[in-house]
Amino acid sequence: MKYHEIKEDGIRKARIGHIESRWDALYGVIVSSRTRILNLLFALNAGSLVGALTYIATKGNTREIHFSIWCFLFGIGFIVAHATIDYYGSETHFKKFRNNVTLFYKNELDWEVLLERDSQHTTIDRVLHFFGWLSGISLAIGLFVGICAIAPSA
Repeated sequence: MKYHEIKEDGIRKARIGHIESRWDALYGVIVSSRTRILNLLFALNAGSLVGALTYIATKGNTREIHFSIWCFLFGIGFIVAHATIDYYGSETHFKKFRNNVTLFYKNELDWEVLLERDSQHTTIDRVLHFFGWLSGISLAIGLFVGICAIAPSA
């Protein structure tokens, strides 16, 4: 059923309400992704690289600490890739939904087709989980090697 075919105000308002709530939800995902990029970069940079570089400045340079720094850099790269893919995937989904809503309001798309297209959105969760795990593993390895390198020898 196209937009102009909806004669009953209650149904029209319900569908407009659905569109607006879905619109807000999808846009919220985009904003959340942007915020997450900044938060994760700050946390990883401040927590690992600064610590490793401070250690080098005070205690001297070691191969293990260099390895830790590279692990932290890779971890940051993986999490930035994760957040970037997540952001652009969310934005693409939002744009497709917005275009379909425009077609619906122009009476070029049935309500049922709008809902079906929105539900057919493909997710890239496996890719995102992969990059998230790589980042976490890189951080864990970097921390383990770094802590072992600075631990006092018995």
